[in-house]
Amino acid sequence: MQGADQGDTTTMQQTLPEAAAQLEAVAAVTDDAVKPIEEVVADKGYHSRTTVHDLETLEIRTYISEPDRGPQSWIDQRAERDAVYANRRRIRGARGKRLLRRRGELLERPCAHLYETGGLRRAHVHGHENVLKRLLVHASAFNLGLWMRRLFGVGCARGPPQCPVAADRRGDRLDMAARRVADTSPAHVDWFDYLVVKTALLPRAASYCPSSAVQSGSLHAGLSAESG
Repeated sequence: MQGADQGDTTTMQQTLPEAAAQLEAVAAVTDDAVKPIEEVVADKGYHSRTTVHDLETLEIRTYISEPDRGPQSWIDQRAERDAVYANRRRIRGARGKRLLRRRGELLERPCAHLYETGGLRRAHVHGHENVLKRLLVHASAFNLGLWMRRLFGVGCARGPPQCPVAADRRGDRLDMAARRVADTSPAHVDWFDYLVVKTALLPRAASYCPSSAVQSGSLHAGLSAESG
């Protein structure tokens, strides 16, 4: 998270190396399944002749939307001019347009969901560190929704009634999780099954357990002990 008094071309000098370091760390533990940064796709706020030229020097291809600045002077800036023209040529090609559309789908839409629908434009906390914590919790909840959609076919409260097929898939997978919890001793319950049961599946899991175990609360107690 960067200060609002800093421009995108300034903050990019810090955020891009951080992103590269994260990708390198992931590649180190995935047998290079994740490649390092080879291309940068960004909106027009990140466009400047210096930025485009610096990235080209690092052998990183740029697909940065170019604002309408009108005629420009390139006196003693031939390298910057060539870099800007090359970027302009790429964003006008079929691949550049496809990447920019992909960026809007994967970046702009989630940000709109977080900041507009989620109300994160205004944070009622003080200090940069507290605002960062608020942002991390907010984004983590959004990512959890994506994860639930991947696992169960739905990711929001209004999903099941609007999508019967997804609701059936969700019910089947929840039944499977409940059965796993019921068939496993409380001391060896998987953490994800524990999370599901604690939040939404305790009645469903109880239907697969002996009535005495449910009435005595041994299932709940065992799960609580495991979580501790």
